[in-house]
Amino acid sequence: MDDIIKIPPHDEELEKAVLSALMIESWVAPAIMDRLNDNSFYKSSHLAIYKAIKELFEEDSPIEMISVAEMLKTKGEFDSMGGAIALAQICNSIGSASNVEYHAHKLTEYQVKRDVINKLTRSIHDAYNPQTDFAEVVTKAQDFINLIADSVYRPSERKLGDVLTDSANQVKYASQRVNSNTFPLYIESLDSVIDVKNGDLIIIAGRPGMAKTSFALDAARKMAKRKTRVGFISLEMKDVDLGKRLIGQHANLNIRDYIYKRGNGYDKTMLDKSALELAEYPLYICEETTLSIQQLSTIAGKWKTKYDIELLMVDYLQLLSSESKKNSNREQEVSHISRNLKKIAMKLNIPVIALSQLSRPADKGSAKRPILTDLRESGSIEQDASMVIFLHRPEYYGELTMPDGSDSKGRCELIIAKQREGESNITVESMFDKYTCRFFDYDRYEEQSPQRLTPLDKAKEIVPF
Repeated sequence: MDDIIKIPPHDEELEKAVLSALMIESWVAPAIMDRLNDNSFYKSSHLAIYKAIKELFEEDSPIEMISVAEMLKTKGEFDSMGGAIALAQICNSIGSASNVEYHAHKLTEYQVKRDVINKLTRSIHDAYNPQTDFAEVVTKAQDFINLIADSVYRPSERKLGDVLTDSANQVKYASQRVNSNTFPLYIESLDSVIDVKNGDLIIIAGRPGMAKTSFALDAARKMAKRKTRVGFISLEMKDVDLGKRLIGQHANLNIRDYIYKRGNGYDKTMLDKSALELAEYPLYICEETTLSIQQLSTIAGKWKTKYDIELLMVDYLQLLSSESKKNSNREQEVSHISRNLKKIAMKLNIPVIALSQLSRPADKGSAKRPILTDLRESGSIEQDASMVIFLHRPEYYGELTMPDGSDSKGRCELIIAKQREGESNITVESMFDKYTCRFFDYDRYEEQSPQRLTPLDKAKEIVPF
């Protein structure tokens, strides 16, 4: 057995997959190149291709099969690595780069195993030498282990003084309610009691029919109008339908009525004006009915690199899937998804706002007010979230009055059930216009909401909110 040649751990197919991803979808390079090095690739031809890609990346040149081939020719390594056929086979080895981060991570694991073998083999050789000092053998072995650990684990360590400066600034900005590190949702009564910050996972939850998508889309529109770059990933609605809803919100227009009446009686210039203004907003929409959390992470990384998005919205969490084989049931899968949404927020240093669906009340006639325990069966969503906000509309269940006896028409309770760095178990009252899908402050509804456009209305200016 000792005479058998042991091949160092590696996976040629994984190496091909990573190289292919870098050539067919080069936008992944910034996130991946930092994880790789010349020792990440075991096969010499793969290493030659990686080095060519790395040079192109450092030169800020396009990374594609043709440019990689030219670089290899310049270095005199094109024929030795297999030429055009070998390069084309590698380039076509995968269909998309959706799992490239996972593949790069696995390459790092193989590299570490090879490093352990190489370095500790030297320690074993030294240990067999009777002339070697005992302390020297132990010290060298320990140094090897530390060197390997340092190459793999790179904690984001900072001096306490730097941390405290940022902490003090966040406290100052929060107390003054001025910008910088927080993102308003543009419902003033809500923004006065919450802080949406970089690295946060915000859960907007509610039962079906509570207008969660309208809430998120209205907030995204208001943010984008003020030049905040927002990414919106929809697993439930087509992008053109989201576009129609955005036009209705922006123009304060009942878009369904407009379509039903074929625009008769409406000022059609308002529709065009709204669409033209919205087209200038930095709002990026992705419509994908089937999407894994790994693929979503790739899209988010691409948007961060390409557009430098400042906030990500996901509609909605339970429609995501997971490619992890460790998840034996749906609850564990949802836990894996929510945990990775939090990782995306922290890695990209942006807030992630994810919508979450709650089941309908057992009694259909009951306007059961949602509470945190309604999330308990949905994996670890509550644990991973920095904030949980429930949307609740008693009117939807036929309740004519609110608990205080006031009219429930148009009312939507925004229930802050959890806030890691603020007050919890508080309710903010808002108004929801189901015709235009817009949200307003309850106390300022008449002031903020201009008369809705109907066929009898004359042309109005685009509303400020």
